[in-house]
Amino acid sequence: MTEIQHINTQIANLERAKKQVKDSHLFTPEDEQQLIPFYDAKLLELRKRKDTAVRAMQVREYTCVTTEVLQLQKAH
Repeated sequence: MTEIQHINTQIANLERAKKQVKDSHLFTPEDEQQLIPFYDAKLLELRKRKDTAVRAMQVREYTCVTTEVLQLQKAH
Protein backbone atom coordinates (compact mmCIF):
# COMPACT_ATOMS: atom_id res chain seq x y z
CA MET A 1 0.00 0.00 0.00
CA THR A 2 1.41 3.36 -0.97
CA GLU A 3 1.63 6.24 1.46
CA ILE A 4 -1.21 8.01 -0.38
CA GLN A 5 -3.44 4.93 -0.19
CA HIS A 6 -2.68 4.61 3.52
CA ILE A 7 -3.59 8.27 4.10
CA ASN A 8 -6.80 7.83 2.07
CA THR A 9 -7.74 4.88 4.29
CA GLN A 10 -7.10 6.94 7.43
CA ILE A 11 -9.21 9.81 6.03
CA ALA A 12 -12.07 7.44 5.21
CA ASN A 13 -11.92 5.90 8.69
CA LEU A 14 -11.97 9.31 10.39
CA GLU A 15 -14.84 10.53 8.22
CA ARG A 16 -16.78 7.38 9.08
CA ALA A 17 -16.07 7.86 12.81
CA LYS A 18 -17.10 11.52 12.62
CA LYS A 19 -20.36 10.55 10.90
CA GLN A 20 -21.05 7.95 13.59
CA VAL A 21 -20.60 10.56 16.30
CA LYS A 22 -23.04 12.89 14.53
CA ASP A 23 -25.60 10.19 13.72
CA SER A 24 -25.41 8.08 16.88
CA HIS A 25 -27.57 8.67 19.92
CA LEU A 26 -24.83 7.18 22.11
CA PHE A 27 -22.92 10.46 22.26
CA THR A 28 -23.95 13.45 24.30
CA PRO A 29 -23.84 16.96 22.81
CA GLU A 30 -20.77 17.55 24.99
CA ASP A 31 -19.08 14.49 23.47
CA GLU A 32 -19.91 15.77 20.02
CA GLN A 33 -18.53 19.24 20.84
CA GLN A 34 -15.21 17.63 21.80
CA LEU A 35 -14.97 14.91 19.18
CA ILE A 36 -16.02 16.75 16.01
CA PRO A 37 -13.30 19.46 16.24
CA PHE A 38 -10.76 16.72 17.06
CA TYR A 39 -11.77 14.75 13.96
CA ASP A 40 -11.79 17.93 11.84
CA ALA A 41 -8.25 18.78 12.98
CA LYS A 42 -7.02 15.26 12.27
CA LEU A 43 -8.69 15.29 8.84
CA LEU A 44 -7.05 18.61 8.00
CA GLU A 45 -3.66 17.25 9.08
CA LEU A 46 -4.12 14.10 6.97
CA ARG A 47 -5.23 16.08 3.92
CA LYS A 48 -2.11 18.25 4.20
CA ARG A 49 0.05 15.11 4.45
CA LYS A 50 -1.72 13.70 1.41
CA ASP A 51 -1.11 16.90 -0.59
CA THR A 52 2.58 16.74 0.35
CA ALA A 53 2.78 13.07 -0.63
CA VAL A 54 1.08 13.75 -3.96
CA ARG A 55 3.46 16.63 -4.72
CA ALA A 56 6.45 14.45 -3.80
CA MET A 57 5.19 11.69 -6.10
CA GLN A 58 4.74 14.21 -8.93
CA VAL A 59 8.29 15.50 -8.44
CA ARG A 60 9.65 11.93 -8.52
CA GLU A 61 7.69 11.19 -11.72
CA TYR A 62 8.86 14.45 -13.32
CA THR A 63 12.44 13.68 -12.35
CA CYS A 64 12.23 10.17 -13.83
CA VAL A 65 10.71 11.45 -17.08
CA THR A 66 13.27 14.25 -17.32
CA THR A 67 16.11 11.79 -16.77
CA GLU A 68 14.71 9.47 -19.46
CA VAL A 69 14.37 12.35 -21.93
CA LEU A 70 17.94 13.48 -21.27
CA GLN A 71 19.21 9.94 -21.75
CA LEU A 72 17.31 9.65 -25.04
CA GLN A 73 18.71 12.98 -26.20
CA LYS A 74 22.26 11.83 -25.39
CA ALA A 75 21.68 8.55 -27.24
CA HIS A 76 20.76 10.38 -30.46
